[in-house]
Amino acid sequence: MYLKCWSVIEGRQPLRTHDLRDLYNDIQDVEAKRLIKLIFEAQNGASFANWKLNGPDPSKVPKDFEEALVFSSTAFVKIRYHMEYDGSVGYWLSSLPSLLRMTLVGKVPEWNGDPEALYGP
Repeated sequence: MYLKCWSVIEGRQPLRTHDLRDLYNDIQDVEAKRLIKLIFEAQNGASFANWKLNGPDPSKVPKDFEEALVFSSTAFVKIRYHMEYDGSVGYWLSSLPSLLRMTLVGKVPEWNGDPEALYGP
């Protein structure tokens, strides 16, 4: 939702997709995209490397931010129908929503410092 919200803040209709890579690539603020990627990889890079070395199946661990977007998009599609989920994918973006939320608050100054404006009453 935060990725779709970004399109609205930039004055565009959000893409009609669940593909997180497409939604991320749709962000026009190049500097914000660069910072999101750098911070995400700084937060998660060591964990990804550790899981690749010590995890049960290294092919299921993303190597970078873009691959985490692809893996997590696949997970969203498979996990939303939990009765059909076969355990073949994982969700790798747990820190991304809070990172996007912090970045979006910076883009809309009237939201800054007012949780009710951001989250509602």
